[in-house]
Amino acid sequence: MARRGPTRPGLLLDLAAVGALLSFVAVFFWPLVTGHMFSTVAGVQSLIFPWAADPPSIGDVLQNDSATLNFGWQAFAQEVLQSGSFPFWNPSSFGGYALFANGSSGFANPVRILLALTVGPGPAHELFSILHLAAGGVLAYLLGRDLRLARWGSLLAATAWMLSSWNLGWLHLEVVSPVIAFFPAGLLTVRRAVLRPNLSWVALAAATLAWLLVSTHLLFALVTWSICMLYGAALAVGPLLARAGRDAGAALGRGARAGAAAVLSVGLGAPVLLPTWLMLARSQREPMTYEVLREVWMGRPESFLNTFTPEALPLTGATFNSELVFAGTATALLALVGLFARRRPAASLGRGLAAGVFLVTVGTPLTWLVFTFVPGMDVFRPYDRLVMWWPLAVGLLGGAGLDVLVERCGRYRRWLGAALAVLVVAGTAGQLLDYGRAISPPFPPRDSRYLFPDTDLLAAMREEGTSTAGWPQRHAGLRAPQALPWTFSMLSANTSLAAGLDSATGYDSAVPARSTDVVRVLAGEPIEQVLASGLDAAYFPVLEAGTARLDLLGRAGIGQVAMAPGIRLDEPWAAPLVAVGAEERYRGADGTLVQLPEAGPRLVGGTIVAAGRDDALRTFTRPGFDHTTALLVEQDQVDRLEGVQLPGAPGPAGDVVEATRGTNTARLVVEADRPAWLLVPDGWDDGWSAEVDGHNVPVLRADYSQRAVLVPEGRSEVTFSYRPEGWRPGVAIGVVSLLLCVSGTAVSWRRRRRRGRPAGPGAPTLIVHEARGHAADLDGTWSVE
Repeated sequence: MARRGPTRPGLLLDLAAVGALLSFVAVFFWPLVTGHMFSTVAGVQSLIFPWAADPPSIGDVLQNDSATLNFGWQAFAQEVLQSGSFPFWNPSSFGGYALFANGSSGFANPVRILLALTVGPGPAHELFSILHLAAGGVLAYLLGRDLRLARWGSLLAATAWMLSSWNLGWLHLEVVSPVIAFFPAGLLTVRRAVLRPNLSWVALAAATLAWLLVSTHLLFALVTWSICMLYGAALAVGPLLARAGRDAGAALGRGARAGAAAVLSVGLGAPVLLPTWLMLARSQREPMTYEVLREVWMGRPESFLNTFTPEALPLTGATFNSELVFAGTATALLALVGLFARRRPAASLGRGLAAGVFLVTVGTPLTWLVFTFVPGMDVFRPYDRLVMWWPLAVGLLGGAGLDVLVERCGRYRRWLGAALAVLVVAGTAGQLLDYGRAISPPFPPRDSRYLFPDTDLLAAMREEGTSTAGWPQRHAGLRAPQALPWTFSMLSANTSLAAGLDSATGYDSAVPARSTDVVRVLAGEPIEQVLASGLDAAYFPVLEAGTARLDLLGRAGIGQVAMAPGIRLDEPWAAPLVAVGAEERYRGADGTLVQLPEAGPRLVGGTIVAAGRDDALRTFTRPGFDHTTALLVEQDQVDRLEGVQLPGAPGPAGDVVEATRGTNTARLVVEADRPAWLLVPDGWDDGWSAEVDGHNVPVLRADYSQRAVLVPEGRSEVTFSYRPEGWRPGVAIGVVSLLLCVSGTAVSWRRRRRRGRPAGPGAPTLIVHEARGHAADLDGTWSVE
């Protein structure tokens, strides 16, 4: 088959197709030009105090995780990155826990880092969404062309994928939306890596998949990665099976390149993936059984009927997960034609992808295989969210079907076929944009009042929020008794991060189990129930007046209580607060601030040794436990000290003179009147290290989930530093993987030079295959070399 460079008319047509896709994105986001924002914060803040005291006129939306989860993270990332640090640790949620390695924050995404360094969290969310949506459309178009779809078929496939109801409905969720771009990118680069004996494509595929793995929620990333690698395996093995074992050497080469891309992608992502794997082993997420999956979390076959007509409005939480499979009525009808199109790579991929998604989602033996052998699928719930990969299958099949119809126009194909294609693509775009707007939140006015604005209560909390030694005071938010789960909660989820405050609670998919144990008991859950079972979903605690264990506040490092309006200290439930000398420092329409005794770092002289986790939690939450006089440490932590004498005289043992806390560091100056424990009421993790006067000392897990070190009598300077466990070996693996990718690319360059071909940097080069006897290729097929 002869090859030649891209013709100017062909290149212009490709650019016109890309321009059409970008114009569709512009239409969807046009309200940004007219003074509006792409944000869900306005709706959410009307339900959470202190902002609910002056709510905007926009109600709650299904995409509220964008406001309660991602907005706070982005605000935190902006503050940390612009200060010259990196958010390995989050000291401001759940009493402190690992954030970079939590499996869902996506802080390693270069796009997120760049936006955090340059713009605020509101514009960052808009640009993040626009970039990934547009990239998803363009990359799906390139995938279609590489799969030998004609330009019109590729444009329809890209439009259907980019504007599908799932992608537009979930676009606000920044931990999911990168899949819009990385799914077609992964399929395209893996296809090139397998089919071309060119190691630069292996390197590019590995880099693309690594970027995917570190840029989005790990469960969604793993599913996307697995689909891409299964496609690579099919490309490697399929021809061998079709030819009854002939060309085994070529098949072995294809398989080796697919395997190399898989291994190198994990290696490149190791600086994130290895710490995440170690952290997830200690998180609160408990796997479900296959029986529970079949009974509760499977999808419904009838949901796929919405491929032809969209789900009726308004959507509910259940339908938002399971029914957003619509990619345009015309696309779905043409997909029926494409389903039977033979010898078309796009149709083959579409059929395989559609069959896989359907069979795994509705409950078949394939579901069991995925549940059993794909990491993370025993905590992925509900399974009907797997329909998010369905629209690309429908789009590719629809594109193949459109190509078939255009070819049937015969010699009138140029005009009649083009007119038909224009109507199909334009109609599909219009239908999907209309439905996408209907299921998306309204665009609020571009006004700071709609982005968690400052209030008098927040200002008072900041003014009172530092101990005399300089340590930030953590708060707990209390809502009124018997309120609905969302209505009128106080600084719930990650909204405290958006306000720049430290919270005892938060919102995350993976929090250390010991941290959630403490908060669960604090919220009023029976201790034995906490010890008996973990959590099976993202954790989003809400503390309620009258139910919360207020006697535990000081032990959990909480020095402030922010109360929703309408609840007062003179009510019976508040007796534990009054007993410790709580003082009301602010009262207003947006809430009440109650200041407790300082709850920062402290020196204590006594030691209580617990046998293990259960004994430690029971002791720590026992009403008579005095956290100011003795430290609770478990036997496995004592064993780390290798015979060192433990402090034995109960009571306060000195003063913390100075205390400063960074994101991943802390520095304290203490004066101890005898050998003592220095307890820092922040979360413990294996990644913490410490020095006392320049000497390394063990950082122990104490008071169930906090951290402590031994200090000698007299004045000492103590410094803490955090790097995620597994970070250093992960970086080493990443560097080796990068060197292998660079070496492979260099080898490919040299080979191309020896053959007389122009050597490039490994980036895609446009070529055109001349048509030989197949009507689908009469206009030339774009591909990537």
